[in-house]
Amino acid sequence: MRYVFLFVGFLMAQCAFAGEVLRLVNDEVISDYDVSQRLAMRRAFDPQVKDNKATRQKVLEDLVDEKLKIQAAKQLNLEVSDAEVEQAIVYLAGQNQIQPEKLKANLAKQGVAMETLQAQTRADLLWLRYMQHQQVKAEDISAKQIKKLRDSIKKDMSADRYLLSVIYIPYGKNKEQAEQKAQEAFNAVVQGESFSQIAQKYSSGVHAKAGGDLGWVKADTLDALLQKVVAVMNVGQLSKPVAGKSGYYIALLREKMPGMTSSEMTSVVLSQILVPKDQIDMVANAVKMAQNCEQFNELAKQYGAPGSGPVGDVVVERVPPEMAGILEQTPMRTASEPIQTPTEFVIFMKCDQRQISVMPDDKVLRQRLEMESLEKQSNDLLKELRQQAVIE
Repeated sequence: MRYVFLFVGFLMAQCAFAGEVLRLVNDEVISDYDVSQRLAMRRAFDPQVKDNKATRQKVLEDLVDEKLKIQAAKQLNLEVSDAEVEQAIVYLAGQNQIQPEKLKANLAKQGVAMETLQAQTRADLLWLRYMQHQQVKAEDISAKQIKKLRDSIKKDMSADRYLLSVIYIPYGKNKEQAEQKAQEAFNAVVQGESFSQIAQKYSSGVHAKAGGDLGWVKADTLDALLQKVVAVMNVGQLSKPVAGKSGYYIALLREKMPGMTSSEMTSVVLSQILVPKDQIDMVANAVKMAQNCEQFNELAKQYGAPGSGPVGDVVVERVPPEMAGILEQTPMRTASEPIQTPTEFVIFMKCDQRQISVMPDDKVLRQRLEMESLEKQSNDLLKELRQQAVIE
């Protein structure tokens, strides 16, 4: 019995160091420290990732899968060397267009231990080795499957997209009360109160705290009746309360992006100068002398506010219609007329322009379908491992 007590004491000491135990996977611990580290690493790569209960739960479930992957590989005596892990991290840094040492420094700045990235990388490599051992292969892809995927992409590209804010009031047990509440919210916005504040006060759902901001959405993701209403709205228009399937909607259409009618798009390389309002006359006269982007960029350094200079590639068909019109009308390597924004003026110059095809070729579509096939088989294997595991 003494040895049992020693083991329990050792395990408790380890858990105290690592933080609260959130899950046991075949007696291997996942702690809140592990979740916090992995979440911090994701946020280092993508600042848009939220630190909330739902995200932490997703990270926890991913860590459970990771434990299962490593355990399955170890049962078959599969190994990955430190050199292979480091090589994969170098590749990851390249994919993110950053030097490996800078990647490590960025993680350290976010409080992420390098062992966290190494652990995830090792688990991914071990799982690939495990799938190879299990002789997992992508299914044979037919021409019919490729055509079906291409048709689906074309349909998605042709769909209109809307930048929407919505107030949603569910019917609940009393539809009349919901209607009255929706009318109160609508009247408040019409009388000049902030849509965002009214959404936070009246709206339900995950977007309420963000002032009802849905971001860019396609029509087919909305309630059926709301789809019809939004389709005929003008930019800046507020809808009356719309009786949807489960509640009332009040929509504010902030911007609209028409669907594409062709798989060919225009890509332009832009530079810009952000100009404070009190300096616009002086800067506008100066940039008229710029005959190429090199001269324009020098003026951006001299006169521009932070954010001025090369912007990179911009797809004309993917920007709001007003901006697309200005891009099309402005000659190459000529400074545009100043464009006023709420805080400043913007002057830009087109440095290059080319036509690009946004429809992947058959080879790319085939690879995508093969990856989907491998991912499905990977998920099936993980499902089996979860069923066999003791997870507490």
